[in-house]
Amino acid sequence: MRKELPLFSGALLALLSLPLSAAAQTTTPEAASAPAVEAPRQLSEQDLARLRRSVQNSKLRAAEDARQAELQRQEQARQAELQRRINEAAAARQAQEDARADAADEADRARRAAQFNASRAASERALAQSLGRLNNTVNQVQAQQAQQAERQREQADAAQRAERQRQVQLINQANQRQDQEAARLAAQRQQSEQARADAQAAERAETQRRRDEQLRRDVAAERERQAARQQAASSGGSLTITEKPRAPDLPAATPAPKPPQNTAPTRVTRMFLGKSCADARAGAQTWVGKNGTFSIESEEPNGHDGLCRVTIYGWSGSSGAQ
Repeated sequence: MRKELPLFSGALLALLSLPLSAAAQTTTPEAASAPAVEAPRQLSEQDLARLRRSVQNSKLRAAEDARQAELQRQEQARQAELQRRINEAAAARQAQEDARADAADEADRARRAAQFNASRAASERALAQSLGRLNNTVNQVQAQQAQQAERQREQADAAQRAERQRQVQLINQANQRQDQEAARLAAQRQQSEQARADAQAAERAETQRRRDEQLRRDVAAERERQAARQQAASSGGSLTITEKPRAPDLPAATPAPKPPQNTAPTRVTRMFLGKSCADARAGAQTWVGKNGTFSIESEEPNGHDGLCRVTIYGWSGSSGAQ
């Protein structure tokens, strides 16, 4: 800008110093046909002096402006440098503060991490202890439950054994009663048969006695008739006819009747118990033997104690035949 101001002043002075004739010579044909223009007046020395002062003042102002601009530029540069240093110092302080804050944060994080690790380790230890206590409690409870179940199973087995023994005793008592009843019925049947045989023998004896009595009476009557005929013959003539006495006709001997056989003998039965009728039948099969046979008289699937009762008869096998 300082270089342009002197050039502008020099060009202005050259224009002002041109003669009017040169201006007139440079007119174009179009300007000749135009209306006449009044020529400017010629500058006086005062005008030139004012122009020179004005140009000089312009130079001075331009120099002053250039100096002020340079001062302002220097001030701006100084201010910029100062601001840069301030910014650098502030940045350094901020970096230091950030570093201190980061260090403090890192220390705080490390402290918190250490506290967290310590609390986590304590929590893990407490959790492990709790799990150990819980496992011990669970093991104790399971052991107690197993012992309780074992006791209950033993009690149930003992109760089942006692019930089986009671049922076996009942069966044995029932079988004994059945055997006693069968023996009583057999004795009663034998007594009945013996009484029938005695009655039949007495009846046969009475029949024989009657026959003998009738025979004696017949013989006596025949003798009397013969005596009467002899007496009549001796009194009536010499002809004597002697008849040989003839034994009376006796009834053919009949064999003594046999005692009637009991066509419907008393049935001997035996009872077997089981959780199911199949078990009871299997027990009966075991009792009569592998190859033994039997007949089922009755089955009671649901007794008052929940057991099945199977009554058999007519068995044959290793346990004997009925």
